Amino acid sequence: EEGVKIHRQCHTALSDAEQRISILSESDNYNEEKSFGDS
Repeated sequence: EEGVKIHRQCHTALSDAEQRISILSESDNYNEEKSFGDS
């Protein structure tokens, strides 16, 4: 039960971060999405 709670918190934080990255990329006119490992 505690593990599920932690998993949900991490998943939510990850989703929020991905949305922020998408917004930042759009504002910079940089439309190509990259994963962090590709750089």
